Amino acid sequence: MDDLLRMDARVPARVLARFRRRVANDLTRARASVDRAGAASGAPFLIVTPLGLPHAGALAGGLAAAEVGVRARGTLADWPRLCTPLYVRECDAVRLFKAWVFEALWRKLFPRSRAEVWWLDGMAGFRRLAGFKRRLREGLAPSRSLRVVAHGQDFHARLHALHLPDEADLPRDAAWIAAHERRPATSRPPRAGVRA
Repeated sequence: MDDLLRMDARVPARVLARFRRRVANDLTRARASVDRAGAASGAPFLIVTPLGLPHAGALAGGLAAAEVGVRARGTLADWPRLCTPLYVRECDAVRLFKAWVFEALWRKLFPRSRAEVWWLDGMAGFRRLAGFKRRLREGLAPSRSLRVVAHGQDFHARLHALHLPDEADLPRDAAWIAAHERRPATSRPPRAGVRA
């Protein structure tokens, strides 16, 4: 059963217009990140969202059992903002409003909004992980399903404990994430080439 979350306040048009400009700018920056990243773009990764962080130990164990290596971990300080360009590819009114709602949900439910990026050892592990992503979400790090009533709309939203990009989106998404990650001093950066 979904949790019901009401966001009854009407969002002023100027707020949505500012949000539209910011998302358009972020999408442009995400595309430009690929050009700057060059050969390093496309490094396989997994995001452990604020919902998944309490389950990080179990997730790490599940990855190890499936022989999916993690070679580096970093922090993403503002997951709500960083995730929007991963999910929104176009700025039409419906997608933008839902993106605004998703950002508001993340901020409301997880005020610290921190996530982690786990850079994977190579594409073979990434593909194995893609094959059992749904089971991993259901077993080790469950999603949170919400019914949202906002701005006269009623829809279902699902916040996931982890995000694994589609393989076709790796160059753009990896460059975007790498440009915004904070690494501990002992962590190694993603290498330029990745193993198959």
